[in-house]
Amino acid sequence: MSATRAIPADPAAPQADRIRWATTQLAVEIPSWGFVNTGTRFRVFPQPGVPRDVFEKVEDAATVARYTGIAKTVALHIPWDKVDDYRALADFASERGIRIGGINSNTFQDQPGQKLSYKFGSLTHADPAVRRQAIEHNVHCMELGVKLGARSHTVWIGDGGNFPGQVHFRRALERYLDSLRAIYAVNTLHVARDLGVTLAEAYGALAPGGRLVVYGAPVGART
Repeated sequence: MSATRAIPADPAAPQADRIRWATTQLAVEIPSWGFVNTGTRFRVFPQPGVPRDVFEKVEDAATVARYTGIAKTVALHIPWDKVDDYRALADFASERGIRIGGINSNTFQDQPGQKLSYKFGSLTHADPAVRRQAIEHNVHCMELGVKLGARSHTVWIGDGGNFPGQVHFRRALERYLDSLRAIYAVNTLHVARDLGVTLAEAYGALAPGGRLVVYGAPVGART
């Protein structure tokens, strides 16, 4: 969730000011996977009217935006929301009054045809080949984000162990940080190329935490 400015800090602020902020400046991003069948960790419960593809998810997100007035972006998850024509998807969203927000990667489950498994980790895996595969997936997601006009990239990390002693936590953390550095470095190169600036200027245009991609931001601006 994000907002263009902070909630009025003074609890005694006029109620009208707080209501005005909530209705005009609060911004909530809807995740595309929030419209599919859900349930508990043990079972998914099917329900009628569930979107069959990402275009129908965008239509549902547009309905939420129309009724709430504050949910004008929808986050996508790759490869769950993979399509052949991403420009068409962005246009489809724009025609319905919303836009694509963040892009989320998926290295916490194996996909059909995937060469290497993430069963024992992805960005923290002891095998450099698995880590490279996970890094390349995140880079691919960022490239899709550029096509979609997305402004952020989320690294979903599900690595860990099933029992004590299975994972060396410090080494796993070191590998994770190395993987993030590689992702961040590639992103910086993309920003520099797309904005036509130097690498130093590109670093200045990147947010220092949480968001790895700031696309289309003025050089030196921080979000």
